[in-house]
Amino acid sequence: MVTRRMLVQNVPGFHARPISTLIDEKRKFQSKVTIRKGEASSDLEDMMALLKMQCRYGDEIHVTCEGEDEQACLEALAALIETKLGEQ
Repeated sequence: MVTRRMLVQNVPGFHARPISTLIDEKRKFQSKVTIRKGEASSDLEDMMALLKMQCRYGDEIHVTCEGEDEQACLEALAALIETKLGEQ
């Protein structure tokens, strides 16, 4: 299991489009991915739960990947989050 602390970089925060981008990237891997913000956490594939977390610009999140390709999965997701998920 690997975890990385990150800051939400895209100004609109996590809404349906950036969450879909993360889910699409996650599906390239076998690892289970959990996103945590404060006390709330959710499986990355549960879009409704992630929307309810209201991850906004500048919020600290923790991304945890667990599985045979966990490091590669975490690196790919971190690269997306750090580059604003293709948004402003």
